[in-house]
Amino acid sequence: MTRREVTPASRKEIEDLREGIEEFQIADRRRRHALRVRIAGQAAKDAVALAQSRPGRGWPLRRWREAHLIFSRGGQITAEYRQGQPARTGAELLAELGIGACGPAPAGLYERICHAVSLYERAAEHRPANWPAAGAAAFCHLAARTHHDRTTLDIANRLLHLARDMNAERKLADPNRPGRQHRRADNRKPPVTRISFRLANAPVTATEAGRQIIRDRALLDGQDITATTMSWAIDALHLGQITTLGGRPNESYYSLLDGAQTRAERYKNDQLTGIWGSANEHQNPWIRNALSGHWVDRYRQEP
Repeated sequence: MTRREVTPASRKEIEDLREGIEEFQIADRRRRHALRVRIAGQAAKDAVALAQSRPGRGWPLRRWREAHLIFSRGGQITAEYRQGQPARTGAELLAELGIGACGPAPAGLYERICHAVSLYERAAEHRPANWPAAGAAAFCHLAARTHHDRTTLDIANRLLHLARDMNAERKLADPNRPGRQHRRADNRKPPVTRISFRLANAPVTATEAGRQIIRDRALLDGQDITATTMSWAIDALHLGQITTLGGRPNESYYSLLDGAQTRAERYKNDQLTGIWGSANEHQNPWIRNALSGHWVDRYRQEP
C-alpha cells in the first residue's frame, strides 16, 4: 500500500476544513455563552419574584437557595461577563455552575426556612422599622446584609432569631396571655403525695426548668411576673418551700422570670442600637431596587 501524496489541492481542502471547524467552535461557544446570559437573567427575575411575593406564598427549596446566592452577591449581569470574563455576581455564578453554586443543603433546611418565614409573618406587626411584611422579602434582605460566604442555613437561623424576638413582643401584647400562663402553671403543679415534703426541698437548678419552677409558683401566688426579677426571686427565696439552690442562673440571660419579656427587652435594645438595620440601606442598586419593588427587567442591558 503506497502512501497517498498530499497535493496542493488536498492541502487547501484540509485547511478549509480546519477553519470551518474553528469557526463552528467559536460560534458554538458564543451561542452557549449567550444562553448562559439568558439563564442568568431568568435567575435574577426568579429571585426578584420571590422577594416581591405576597405573605404566605410558598416556594420550593431550590428557589430559596438561588435567592440567597443572588441577593448575597448581586443579580446584575456585568459587561465584562458579556464579553467572556469570569462570573462574579450571583446570577452569573448560578448560570455557570448551576445549583451547586448555592452551597450545601443540609437535612431540614426547607423546614427551617418555612418555620422562620411563617413565624416572621405571624408577628409582622412587630418587625423592625422599614422592614417588609413578607417573610420572603425579609429572607432576601438578610441575605443581602450578610457576607456572601454564609450559607442558606445561616440566613434561615438569623431570620428565625428575628422572628422569635418579634413573636415575643406579640405575646406580651396579648391580653389573654396571663390567664393562659396561670392555667399552665396550675396544670404543672405537682400533686400532693406522701413524699411531697421531699419534693419541696428540691434545689432550683440554673436552667430554664429552674426559672419555670419559680415562675409557676409566682403565678400561683398571684405575683406579677413581668415586674419580678429573677435575682429578686432568688435572693428573697420567693419559693419558701425550697431551702437549697443548686446554682445561680446567669442573670444576663435570666434577667426576668418571663422568658418572652427577656427576649422582648433584648429585641428593643437591638432595635435601638440598629443591629437589624433598614431594608433601604443596601449599597448595591440592583438589590435596593429589587427589595423596594422598583426593579425593572433589564437583564439584557448593563444595569
